[in-house]
Amino acid sequence: MAEDKTVVKKEKECGPSSFSIATPVGTFTSTGNYKRNAEFISILSLLCLFVIAYGFYRHDVETSNFRKLQNVQAERLVNSINNTAAAQRFLACIISLPQDQREIEYRNGNGICHRAGRNGISIQ
Repeated sequence: MAEDKTVVKKEKECGPSSFSIATPVGTFTSTGNYKRNAEFISILSLLCLFVIAYGFYRHDVETSNFRKLQNVQAERLVNSINNTAAAQRFLACIISLPQDQREIEYRNGNGICHRAGRNGISIQ
């Protein structure tokens, strides 16, 4: 019983607590007992935690969409590189032929140079 009286007495001696929060939007000032101010600060902290958690969630969703887009772009780049390599093999084969056979091989859609370009075989 004696301890309870001292706790109540200490709270009465300290008086009401006050705090203020200053933001670019405005200032909020509160006066009251310690318990209510502590509850208000706890609720405000919990709200900030939820806002930050939502921000991390949205960031994860946007990052996964960006990764998917990046994978599509990487596939397109690989296909473009493969097509370029096939064209270079075809032209290297055409250039390696004698002058009189070049146009015949170029027009022949199933000739050895076309197959070398498509399949990547090396002509020696």
